[in-house]
Amino acid sequence: MMYRPKKLKQFYIIPALFLMLSTLFSVSHGRQNENVDLQSDGIMRLVKRKMEETESRNSSIILAKEETERPDPLNKFKDYKGGWDITSKHYLASVGYSSAPFALMAIVWFMLFGIFLLCACICCCCCHRNKPYGYSRLAYACSLIFLILFTIAAVAGCALMFTGEGKFLASVNDVSHYIVTQGLSIYDNIIGIQNFLISAKNVVLNNKFVPDDLKGEVDKANKLIDSVGSLPRIKSQDITDEIRKLLKQIIVSDTCIAMDEWIQDPMADSAMGEVLPCFDMAFGEEIKEAGKGVTTNVNDLLNQFITVLANNNTANNQSGPLVPLICDPYKHGDSQESCGDEVPLKNATE
Repeated sequence: MMYRPKKLKQFYIIPALFLMLSTLFSVSHGRQNENVDLQSDGIMRLVKRKMEETESRNSSIILAKEETERPDPLNKFKDYKGGWDITSKHYLASVGYSSAPFALMAIVWFMLFGIFLLCACICCCCCHRNKPYGYSRLAYACSLIFLILFTIAAVAGCALMFTGEGKFLASVNDVSHYIVTQGLSIYDNIIGIQNFLISAKNVVLNNKFVPDDLKGEVDKANKLIDSVGSLPRIKSQDITDEIRKLLKQIIVSDTCIAMDEWIQDPMADSAMGEVLPCFDMAFGEEIKEAGKGVTTNVNDLLNQFITVLANNNTANNQSGPLVPLICDPYKHGDSQESCGDEVPLKNATE
């Protein structure tokens, strides 16, 4: 007659608990990621709307200040208080230090669990080889069935978790791509304006130069551009790579909180300015006035040249209609209907 104990040995309790907890965590985490994905679909539209609605402010904010207070190994393990800033080595060091204990615990756990299973297999195969079975066939069958069910549940939970995480990271990558693309676009436009102002300042037409006061405005605008538009293109591309790498690690939480705070006040001075430079209304007005002055002055020089020389000098215009004047876009607009007989500036080269 086979011996049947009244309760299972403690040897089987730890693996069973491990499988159950893994299953529950995987399923719940997958559902949370799916919910987050649904909530993050409108992030890009929210960023655009906030940037259009927010007025000029001179305030400064520290993104995710409370969530990023961690010991900084580069600063004698003092709490890091600089907030979310992926360009700061102190922020990255604090994140790495805070994640190290959990990674070490995971490694130790899997090592101990592997050693435990190895010892268990050795004991079952070698030490108790000649001893009779201590359980009935029903107990072994139930153990096998539950093991299979828990394994299937764990696999399904992991599949849900990775699927939800993939959708979430895809939406976050879309937002980061939009932010960096806007940053590069702003920088390219600023550089284009600066090159235009520099070229216009040196215009010489019929021995007539741009007035000195206008040159002073151009120099002032260029200095302003140099002071606030200090985001090199290569730096922005490097930050893009860092974002895509770091968002997939534990910085996801910090980044989500930081972006949520930033979109509430995108014009404030913050670490997000390293990726997406924001300029206030005063800066825009300065550049606009400088561009308006240069455009109007060069336009007047061209029209004066056309009126005095091109249309009155028969050597230059022996036959055909007179050369039309250039329409000033700041006075009459930039369409053919608003300019009348004059040529719009955008069609002047034709």
